[in-house]
Amino acid sequence: MEFFKTLSSDPRYTVLAVLLVTLLYNFVTSTTAVSFIFPILVTIAAGAVIELALWHFQKRPLAIPLSAIVTSTIISIVLTPSFTSIHFSLGAVAIALLSKHFIKIGFSHVFNPANFGALVITAVNGMLQSWWATSNPLLSALLGLVVVWRINAWFITIPFLATTLLLNLTSMLFTGSFNTTLLIGSVTAGTVLFFSTIMLVEPMTTPGQQKAKAAFGIIAALISFTLSFLLPEFAFLGALAVSNLLVTPLDNFFTPKPANV
Repeated sequence: MEFFKTLSSDPRYTVLAVLLVTLLYNFVTSTTAVSFIFPILVTIAAGAVIELALWHFQKRPLAIPLSAIVTSTIISIVLTPSFTSIHFSLGAVAIALLSKHFIKIGFSHVFNPANFGALVITAVNGMLQSWWATSNPLLSALLGLVVVWRINAWFITIPFLATTLLLNLTSMLFTGSFNTTLLIGSVTAGTVLFFSTIMLVEPMTTPGQQKAKAAFGIIAALISFTLSFLLPEFAFLGALAVSNLLVTPLDNFFTPKPANV
C-alpha cells in the first residue's frame, strides 16, 4: 500500500512512465531504434550506479536512484545511443549527475541535470544530438500533456510555446517568408513538444512563483529563438541552461514585497 502511495505522490514516476512509453513506441515502430536498446540500458544502469556511488560517499541512505534513471533516459533520447558512441552518453550522464550534486545554490542544484550533461557533450560532439525518439509529434504532445498536468507546469509550457509562435510569426512577416506549415511546425514538432513539456518544466530547476514561471518560459523561448540563428545546435539546451541561472532572480523579483507599515 505504501508503494502505491509513493507511486501516486512522486511525479518522477509519471515522467519515467512517459519516457518509457516514448522509448517503447520507437522500439516497436522503428527497426533502427531496436539497436539502441542495449546502449540505453547500459546508459541508464551507469546513471544509477553513479548516483548510488555519490550517495555512498556522502553517507546518504541508499534508495532507488529514480532521478538518475530519469536523467539517463532523457539523455538517451536527446543524444543518439549506440555502442560506437556510448562513451559520450556515459560522459553526459556523469556530467549531469555531478552537476546536480556539486553545482548548487543553497541546497538546490542550479542546472537541469539531463540538459546540462547533453549540453556539455554537444559542445564536444554536436553530431550526437538527434532527439531521435521525438519524431511523432502527436505522441510527444499527448505524453507531454500528462507531465505538464501532473506537475502543473502550464505557466511554463504555454508561455514558451506562445512566445515561440509569436517570434516565428514576427520573423516570417518581417522577412516576407510567411509559411503556415513552418509556423505551425515551430510549436508542434516533436522535439519542441518534448523539450517544452518534459525538459523545460523540471520542478527543481524552475521558479516557484507563477509569474516567475511564465517569465521563465518566455525568456527560454527568446533565448532559444535567438540561438536558432546563431548556434542552432545549442538552441534548446543553451536556452534552458541560461534560463536555469535566472531562476532565483526571477523568484526574488516576483515574490510579493511586504507592505510598508
